Amino acid sequence: NAVQAYDKDKVAVIDIILYEEQNYYCVEVRDYGHGIREEFKKNIFQPYFTTKTGGLGLGLAMVKNIINGFGGVAAFESKEGEGSSFYLKLPKKYSGKE
Repeated sequence: NAVQAYDKDKVAVIDIILYEEQNYYCVEVRDYGHGIREEFKKNIFQPYFTTKTGGLGLGLAMVKNIINGFGGVAAFESKEGEGSSFYLKLPKKYSGKE
């Protein structure tokens, strides 16, 4: 998704940042592409939602479902014209009760 946020004639720059936050291991995937339009933000994790011409729109919905299933958090920030950051937080200890 991050690579597809760029025009085809641009070099995609994507940062992957790993860090710890309290009881979580965290991953941030940051791009400097188009960003997400405001009207699309509320649907970004919904199944079958896509802004692409191809694909089913299941990828981000599946990621969020899996992360939530382990007691984690999937979120994002985006500014149109500047890019997006997707955050994945997984608990350091999984109890299997979530």
